Amino acid sequence: MTTPILAITDGVTRISLHSDNGLYLRNWQPGRAADKKVRREPVFAGGQVVINDYGNVIDTLEVGLRGHCQDNIIAMLQDLDRLLQKAINYWASTWTWEPVWLEARGPEETETRYAVIRDYAIDGMTNPYAQPFFTSFGMGAMNQLTIAIEHDIWQADEPGTATCVKMYHTESTASPVEELAIVSAGDEDAYTDSGAGGSINVVGNNLLMGADAAGDTLNTGLIFHDVDIPNSSIILAAYVMLYANANTAGATCNLRIYGDTTPTPAGFTTYADFVGRPRTTAYVDWSAVPAWTNTNFYYTPNIRTVIQEIVSGGGWSDNEDLGIFIQNNSSSASAYRQAGSLENGGPVPYLLVIYKSGTLVQGIIAADATCSDYNYITNYHAGLYNTLAEGITHAYAYDASLGTFSANIMTAALPVALYPAVPANNDCLYIGAVDTAIGALDDKNVFTNVVFDVGTAATYAAGTSSTWQYWNGAAWAGLTFHDETSTGTANTSAFSVTGVHSLHFNLPSNWAATVINGVPAYWIRCLLTSGGGAIGVPTQANRDIYACRWGCVDIDDEQVLGDIPALAKLMVHTRSDDSSVDRLPAEHCQVIMGLRTEERGTWALDRGSIFQAYLPCASDMRCRGQSHNYYSVGGSFATAEAADYRSPYGGLSCQYTSVTTHTMQRIYMATLNYPTAGDFLGTYHMFVRYCQTTGSDGDLRMGYRVGASASTTIAKSVILRQSSNIEVADFGRVTIGSEVFGRDAEESIFLYIHLFMECTVAAVVNCYIYDIVLIPADEWYAKITVDGETGDVVDDDLYLDVDSATTPKDRRKAVVRDIEAIDGYYKIRYPWTWQGAGPAILQPNRTQRVWFLSFQATTLGPPPTGDLVAPFPLSASVRAEATARYLSMRGAR
Repeated sequence: MTTPILAITDGVTRISLHSDNGLYLRNWQPGRAADKKVRREPVFAGGQVVINDYGNVIDTLEVGLRGHCQDNIIAMLQDLDRLLQKAINYWASTWTWEPVWLEARGPEETETRYAVIRDYAIDGMTNPYAQPFFTSFGMGAMNQLTIAIEHDIWQADEPGTATCVKMYHTESTASPVEELAIVSAGDEDAYTDSGAGGSINVVGNNLLMGADAAGDTLNTGLIFHDVDIPNSSIILAAYVMLYANANTAGATCNLRIYGDTTPTPAGFTTYADFVGRPRTTAYVDWSAVPAWTNTNFYYTPNIRTVIQEIVSGGGWSDNEDLGIFIQNNSSSASAYRQAGSLENGGPVPYLLVIYKSGTLVQGIIAADATCSDYNYITNYHAGLYNTLAEGITHAYAYDASLGTFSANIMTAALPVALYPAVPANNDCLYIGAVDTAIGALDDKNVFTNVVFDVGTAATYAAGTSSTWQYWNGAAWAGLTFHDETSTGTANTSAFSVTGVHSLHFNLPSNWAATVINGVPAYWIRCLLTSGGGAIGVPTQANRDIYACRWGCVDIDDEQVLGDIPALAKLMVHTRSDDSSVDRLPAEHCQVIMGLRTEERGTWALDRGSIFQAYLPCASDMRCRGQSHNYYSVGGSFATAEAADYRSPYGGLSCQYTSVTTHTMQRIYMATLNYPTAGDFLGTYHMFVRYCQTTGSDGDLRMGYRVGASASTTIAKSVILRQSSNIEVADFGRVTIGSEVFGRDAEESIFLYIHLFMECTVAAVVNCYIYDIVLIPADEWYAKITVDGETGDVVDDDLYLDVDSATTPKDRRKAVVRDIEAIDGYYKIRYPWTWQGAGPAILQPNRTQRVWFLSFQATTLGPPPTGDLVAPFPLSASVRAEATARYLSMRGAR
């Protein structure tokens, strides 16, 4: 049983409504948020809810007062009135920013809930001068005081705060083929106790891990037989599943997971044998393990790096045995967890591994789900279905004096050195993306950024420096780049900043593939220059080097709880440039966000597992099930897939060329087949990105329509601009659903999106079309833009804070803040303008994605002016917080 709570507070002053000497609760009639429904009455019969929202809640509380004297009771009433008046002033004035809220938890409830007070009324005071106000014992009382409190919907977090929402990225390549291995543990499992010199239990029914009552270490070892994973496979994810055969809830239980590097590990025999086994360098911490309930299954965190080190080792071969250690890591006394084993006849531990096997090697897993500022987004998206192995595949440290290369850093055990052992003049770090079809018209495996996790920082003596280069077909040439891993703005000390940071660069017009260490790929390199000074060796830690090719972040279904959408706080940190070095498309002037859940929909189709907001108008990085058609009419115009160095979609785009005037004609059609098409049903804000390289503004007009017909009747058209920038045609709100054709008895759905062009001049006009962008708008959508009067851009020293979770007074608040806290506070620089139908939300109990599209002004300002464009290299990292909302009680669910 917990101590019950029912109080009114602003976080400093607190008035309890159930104290022994003061206010005490006589009766509480909780209210419920009223559904604010809008119904549509059809022509024939019945009715249909078309809009639903939630109103405020009114609770009625009957309390009494006990006090030592009349002054005491009056003081309590004054305190109550003053606090409730403060609650009203919070909403009614502009000078106060301290809300007042209800805080409640019953004696049998595990969680506290909070609700911001909107209004109140007090009625039903009894006569304070009647008995038993004064008694012979000098005690005073007021038997009845009725308070009606109007408040927001109950939420999980104290007002002004929110809970971290862990985000991650989904592995996005599809070659080689993914495979799954599920292996059960044998009877060689054991657990050890470090007490009294150490003991081992190899025949018991239980597996213990953590610390016992005396604080002694409890470690568990597991042996999995015949693990069918080929040597050097790419491990995408790995987990151990454990079956709890008892209730174990001691806190705080911290564990650490290693692998056994012994070739074909045998069963454990003695305590010395157990502790003496060689462990992997890689490990995964399992901190603050929650309480376990008997007969439930529990999964470890992702131990991908541990399994990767084992299967990449020279002694590993297919169908080997594999050992795992789950060890204590400074747990509190009596904080252990107990799992079943083969000996007790219950479910045994299982090892689940998702892996890829083949000759192509790559590592583009960004990070496990995290609250840290590690989840990058960029202004395009690599599709779930690719023709090539997209992304960085190889990295080598090159020693120029010896002419030797390191092993592939992408498959090495972490941490791994990024420079040779003694870095010297002309040494390099090479980073490449394998291209399996190098040719004239080629889906280039190019990239615009590289994300590092620097463990040990590089050091540079006077006269030493670094620079980034690319191969132009004849020689190494300088990139136009911004190196976030470098100190200062000179960009000449790569990897001198620890933590997750990135390199960003413009796609060179003449980037060519070349062969490095026998590997044909698109390469960049970090070249070291030393005038005799020393350079310290940096390391890559915790995650593989990768190129961000995601336009979204993923959130799993356990991260956001509640009964209705949670109020969200999204923090977007610009990564692609420093404001003092205007060399890249970098500073964000407008950010568009859209939410899409992956809930199961009509005809058993997912709503979001295949959906992607970016549909390339060329063959590479396309969405699963997407195909293309290009059209031309006589000598008026022609369209075809063409090479275009500006395109991150494999260096390909849809090229339209007109030689004379023509009316609106279809030039391109994207087809989405079953089951892909079903994922695209919904409402969106639609954009098309293009670059008109010749002619003038207004020479071309682009239109679109959705449907199966080749009719030239278009839904909307926009005038195009001529420039060297990546321009955006904004088609506004588009609903895909009623226009879907081709659904038959086999549930076959085909979706067609057509683009049309009209040319108004009798001259050669060229236009490259890159992608159709569909930002979801039917769950939550917002356009956040620089304030034209006082605002400025967001660069890498700042982040955009889109906050509906921690500011009850203003739930559509967007401000720019410092990226670093000063005296514990993130200083607000200036506001941005928010355009959207409602506050920022995340869906409860759903797997979901937040999609992004960012814009930059052609004239930075401040305030920025000129044309809004959407270049591909724009990058940011994203964090999120949310507060879950509940229609009634909260409890432990």
